[in-house]
Amino acid sequence: MIRTIYNETNRYSLIKSQRCDPNILGLISDMCIQVDNVDMCVVYNELDDGIKFSVRSCVKETKASDLAEFLAEGMGSGGGHLEKAGGFISRRKYDALHPGYHTEAYFSERIQKYCESFDIIHASTYDIDLTDMKKYRKRHLPVGYVLPNDILPSGTPITIRTLEGDLDTYISDDMYIMIGIQGEVYTNTKEKFERSYTLLDEPYDLNVPYRPTVKNRLNGMIIPLDKYVHSCVPSGETKIYAKPLTKAIKVFTQWYQEKYMLGHVGDYIAARDDDIHDIYVIEKEIFKLTYEEIRENE
Repeated sequence: MIRTIYNETNRYSLIKSQRCDPNILGLISDMCIQVDNVDMCVVYNELDDGIKFSVRSCVKETKASDLAEFLAEGMGSGGGHLEKAGGFISRRKYDALHPGYHTEAYFSERIQKYCESFDIIHASTYDIDLTDMKKYRKRHLPVGYVLPNDILPSGTPITIRTLEGDLDTYISDDMYIMIGIQGEVYTNTKEKFERSYTLLDEPYDLNVPYRPTVKNRLNGMIIPLDKYVHSCVPSGETKIYAKPLTKAIKVFTQWYQEKYMLGHVGDYIAARDDDIHDIYVIEKEIFKLTYEEIRENE
């Protein structure tokens, strides 16, 4: 290691390492995150063609993969998993965007900006302000649903692959897996599903580039959902309050409190009108396609 910085306020460490194998970067970050007062750490080294970095997080408010993407944004690539991630920044792109800017200063500033860029909402206890939110309902566009018990026995631990990342849960008689018009996947309770949707007889046309899957965590088997998808349409009875975001947020929904939904500026924060603690994020393009505003005289 060449130099270490610790930020007490946001509980992160930044470590510059000598040139080494990428696996050594990961080993250093694994050791760093074991320190009691460190919630996040970034370890990096400089190469001739760029900057290699490793990210670790031990708090649910920060996904290591999200921080890695944020650090490499516009100059390279970053990604990984909930607790472990990494990335690479192109030297050519870095020098073009930050000429003469010390890498330590860049990482320090970027991590600090990440920590300050998001509001965090815990939906089950959050009192949302509806004052400047408009009322919407879903358009009558067919969406897909899957009965999990058609796939695996009740109680089986599964991972659902979604556009927002992996969702770890268990097969339940009370759970429906929903598939939206762009392949987005989310879960719903049986009671809310029956209140919100009308079943259709025709099969669901899953014409999307992203093929939703479920992973059986007991044996690692990947199960495509295509053959299990049924079709339904929003009944129009369920309404939401929504507004576009002016600041990025992380929402821990009341139905899944271990991982957050990430909302960017321009996406929509929404809450059901019959349960204002059912708060979630809707990606802006999906929102425009699937929701319509309810006028005052309707």
